[in-house]
Amino acid sequence: MNSHWNLYWESNHSGSFGSEDPEWYHQKIIPQWMEVFLQLDQHSNLLDLATGNGAVTRLALSASQETSKDFHIDAIDQATTQAIPGVHLLTPSPLEKIELEENHYDMITSQFGLEYANIASTLPRLAPALKSTGSIDLIAHHFQSVISQNSKQEVEQYQACFKDNAVFSRLKKLIIKMGEIRSPEDLEKSKAKANNARQSFNKTIARLTKKYPQGIVIAELMKNIEPLFKQALMQPINTKLAFIDNIETQMKMAKKRLTDQLSAALSEKDINQWEKYARQSNLKIDEKKLICSGAGQILAWHLRFTKN
Repeated sequence: MNSHWNLYWESNHSGSFGSEDPEWYHQKIIPQWMEVFLQLDQHSNLLDLATGNGAVTRLALSASQETSKDFHIDAIDQATTQAIPGVHLLTPSPLEKIELEENHYDMITSQFGLEYANIASTLPRLAPALKSTGSIDLIAHHFQSVISQNSKQEVEQYQACFKDNAVFSRLKKLIIKMGEIRSPEDLEKSKAKANNARQSFNKTIARLTKKYPQGIVIAELMKNIEPLFKQALMQPINTKLAFIDNIETQMKMAKKRLTDQLSAALSEKDINQWEKYARQSNLKIDEKKLICSGAGQILAWHLRFTKN
């Protein structure tokens, strides 16, 4: 499992959109799942793939409770994720190597997860686990979605921050030049000592903000380094340098996650290939539709596989 995803889920994010889900997620994605779950029969067996910290299983539990249908819900991820009351977490496993009980599940679900796997290896492992009337329902990344468009912009901003390591090397140089600060007098002295380093760093930030005036990555960077010059100002230099290293690591991890997502996003050609693999696994795609925002922007694919 890639460490950048492990660290992400360890940070207790409920879904893959960070600390707060976008408005369109509540308007379009959640209703889509609730519609799917409310069609299930009482005592249905569900399995959520690439579950993360359980965004989809929470919705399934909610639907189960609303209708008193008492679903049995399993979940699995390659990463070690957080247990949710009422959901049984299976042993972590790559989807390509998943081992499941045959003829057991009424529905297998995935939200922005199955497309990261090798589908040719994964579908033959999922198909036998479905009951004859079961389905695989998934919401998957679309290569032209607003999510993909935003991700491309953010990856570009990350790349600009990491280019020649300018932002972080110049920030570290500024902190070192400022020296140890233990009093207001030290702070005054540091202003003169670090003037050139400060100007160099400020020019770097100015170039970034000029190129990306609305850049979410640049704004997040500025927010993250602000404590260096406020709450942490009188911390030892090594502590502040470690703080900078942590910011850089987190940004590199975020860039890797977005790069993974862009690589996984599906085109119409990819879906056609999936249909071929589905037929080889005695499955067919019963539903293939776009989920769009109220403004008509593509958000995701909704796909449903059933047994032939």
